[in-house]
Amino acid sequence: MATCIPREIALRLFLDELTPASSLWEMSSNPVLLLRLSLKHSLKHAFSVIGLVLLFPCLLLAQDSYLRLDIMMDTDARRLAARIPGQAAVRWEAIASHPMLPGDRARIALAALLYGRILFAHEETRADLFARIERAARGLAEGDDTFKVESWDLRAGGLSFPIWPWRLVGPGELTSARTYKYGATLIGSHTGEFFGILLDMAFGLERVLAPASALITLSAVSQELDRNGRMLLGEVLLAMNGHYGTPHATARPGSEVAALRAALPLLLAGGVPSEARGRIVNKQDADRIFGLNRSQWEAEAKQMVHPDGWKVRLSPVETGTGVMAFDPKTGMGLAVQPLFRDWQSPPEMLVVGSYYPAGTFPKFNERLKRDMEAAARSDLGPAYSVSISFTRMASPAPGFDVVEVLITRAQR
Repeated sequence: MATCIPREIALRLFLDELTPASSLWEMSSNPVLLLRLSLKHSLKHAFSVIGLVLLFPCLLLAQDSYLRLDIMMDTDARRLAARIPGQAAVRWEAIASHPMLPGDRARIALAALLYGRILFAHEETRADLFARIERAARGLAEGDDTFKVESWDLRAGGLSFPIWPWRLVGPGELTSARTYKYGATLIGSHTGEFFGILLDMAFGLERVLAPASALITLSAVSQELDRNGRMLLGEVLLAMNGHYGTPHATARPGSEVAALRAALPLLLAGGVPSEARGRIVNKQDADRIFGLNRSQWEAEAKQMVHPDGWKVRLSPVETGTGVMAFDPKTGMGLAVQPLFRDWQSPPEMLVVGSYYPAGTFPKFNERLKRDMEAAARSDLGPAYSVSISFTRMASPAPGFDVVEVLITRAQR
């Protein structure tokens, strides 16, 4: 007879066994695969994956261009010296449809990468830009209608030059010969899995125009988005700053890509169609599992396989066998655990746990939790009650971010 051990210990032992010491997380180049999992159709074929990988641009072997951004700034020196806000415009050019992110999400990604690249490249304004973005992003995440950045001047040569604000106008309204143009391109592999940014900047006035270009772009993007999109933009920027921790950490080459990686679960969730967003288990699965007694479940659990070859292990515990799957290549795990009171009755609860690499969710906030719960409730219908919990598991190293969905029959 199998020895029953707690579900958490069984999973930890399973992950310890399957996680190689030289895992992808520990590679110096650190390409990280971030996946969003959903159960659907049948538990035997119930693992569908949406994946996104970030690599430093220098590691990209084959680059496709997806989105081009031009930032145009009127740089009349007399106006700048007089501290009069200038005029600026942005122009987007969709080069190719991104395989994983729709237009708005791709724009957020490119704007965020531009912000990170400016932080990396311009030490003089780094701390101020970081702090201003933190405050403005928090406002957006909390429901502000506009990207609110306080006035900002740069002292140079005994004069004060305005970095912010700028007045946004249409591209056709800028006719001055003193208009400077910066360009940024979202690049990646042909599958859309690898991300990077190409940046070309006109020479001159970089101390003012470089930080201004990031603020102009983020302000323009916020005006193009609806309320949910603006909140998402704010959360992505907060997640990037949370990854950095301090402005000093942005000085590392490739830091903008690593920071976007930290924010990617939010962006990826935003890029998934609303009808599939947050779906962890569908009604068909729940109906079938809650229709089984423990004997029937035990028989079914023994037949489960993963169509993509993930390692599957059964974990016998006192409340019923759990099924765990783990992919050592990507560091993703999944656990399905019905909780039975006895051998004759259906389960009292179904727990579905998704195990992500540590740091996938730098800030698992209440809004994300509510969105995931709302999506799950919509999918399951009124017959079920749903709650979501989030924990961080330190062992086995380097750890996991764990999202568990707890499903019960609704009280009649």
